[in-house]
Amino acid sequence: MKTYWLNHDKEREDYFKTYAAAFDRTLLSADAMITLVCENDEVCGFSALTVDDDIAYILFFLVFEEYRRRGYGSFLLGELSEKLSEAGILTIHAIVPSDEGICAFFEKEGFEFFPGEGEYEISFGEVCSCEKYRKDIMGQPVRDVVAFKDCTPKQKDVIREILKEHGITEPRGYDLELSMAGHDNGRVDSILLCERINGGIIIRMMIISETGKPKDLLYCLRALNEKLCAEEGSASMMLSFPTDVSANLSLIEYLTGLELNIEEYNRGYIAIRHTKLTDTAAAEEAV
Repeated sequence: MKTYWLNHDKEREDYFKTYAAAFDRTLLSADAMITLVCENDEVCGFSALTVDDDIAYILFFLVFEEYRRRGYGSFLLGELSEKLSEAGILTIHAIVPSDEGICAFFEKEGFEFFPGEGEYEISFGEVCSCEKYRKDIMGQPVRDVVAFKDCTPKQKDVIREILKEHGITEPRGYDLELSMAGHDNGRVDSILLCERINGGIIIRMMIISETGKPKDLLYCLRALNEKLCAEEGSASMMLSFPTDVSANLSLIEYLTGLELNIEEYNRGYIAIRHTKLTDTAAAEEAV
């Protein structure tokens, strides 16, 4: 087994970019540290992480199924932990899906589990077929909703400032043709941040400004739907968004008034492992 850090091994970078793009394009952000685990130059798995305030966040961790019971996952995680410990980073966070095998692996590796963020999910097809939606949204004149790539330079600056307030420094990795911004007299009042992945569209974030209304987001959804209408499966698109964002709660209240089927679920767990300095010292003495 051998690990390769792509920051130092450009030969394998194209492989990762091609593979990761099918999963989650945000992994390709400039600050993500990418690691591949290989056997005889055969890629067996990979991970991506970022570091913020002395905490490492695992964005993605995958070992291909045929290698999972052969120690590759433990080896890759061990290599990550060693590199992080050398840099003085002792705490690792990971979002773990509700999968028995994956949870068992992280538990074996010493992670503690905490409830993850809840999410709401709703079929956009249901929204489009709702009578109130047709009257309130489809029955109204087209609002000023523009794809990110078509916004004016001034509007793009405003969008960047709004995204920064929500922890996004640059909309890299997102689809600028599908991400929408709603305007009222030239002011940005709603944002739909979208990402095209293998098999569909994910709406990563929905934002309403202080002057906006929940219904404004539906105008953005209308524009997105029109953009996708020529593509197969757009009507079956699922909207998924966190439960703990006040703007989303306002939208949920509006959608609830449409008497739609809204499902609330927990995507997974937050897994945390903290290595104490004494543990690190003991391990070094044992070596």
